[in-house]
Amino acid sequence: MNAVMIYYLYANAPAGLGFDKADAAQLISLYATVVGMTTIIGSYVCDRILGCRRSLLVARVTGFIGYTLLAFPLGVVGYAAAMGCMVFSSLFAGRCIETLIGKFYDENDGRRDSAFTISYVISNIGALGRSHPGPRQKRRARGEGGAAALHRHAEGGKP
Repeated sequence: MNAVMIYYLYANAPAGLGFDKADAAQLISLYATVVGMTTIIGSYVCDRILGCRRSLLVARVTGFIGYTLLAFPLGVVGYAAAMGCMVFSSLFAGRCIETLIGKFYDENDGRRDSAFTISYVISNIGALGRSHPGPRQKRRARGEGGAAALHRHAEGGKP
């Protein structure tokens, strides 16, 4: 997401927010740093307060809200709200997925390591798919909105 988000930040309006490139890079860096720091706190919240399942539910719902906010052209306020939701999402996600995978198998079960490996591979395949939209997604992105403008700008098209 960060690789495409920077284009949205420094593209001129209406396709983007119009920041200069240095400020856009700093915002992306700040977001990545805050997300990294909040996962530490989120792991504690997950382990001691909410539990993995509830934490993961809160994380997915707030992440959905954040991505939905990015889909609409709401300007800087919408961007800030979306990033806040995504930081909040990472706060509650912590390391929930890994913990739940670990609970599926006994510690001495040989399939446990394979389950972690499969989870890691699936996560990376999902990340690859998100960074390379196919022809179908390119055709669907011709509507108006933040995500569509982001996509057009990333592809070198005019807003």
